[in-house]
Amino acid sequence: MNLSKISFDILFKITLLVFIAYFLFILTNITKQLKENADIGRYQFHTEQRYILDTKTGTVKKYSIP
Repeated sequence: MNLSKISFDILFKITLLVFIAYFLFILTNITKQLKENADIGRYQFHTEQRYILDTKTGTVKKYSIP
């Protein structure tokens, strides 16, 4: 393939395709990270009480101190 035959249009399309692929890759990584960190902050508890609040389901559970 001769480099002088490559037009700006083809180069632009290839660059745009690479950018879109990279953008989708970044979005996929962000959604994976958000899914893994979804349970952080789910449970709320106070040290003076013996109950824990599950903020996702709204239930209160009794817990023991290890």
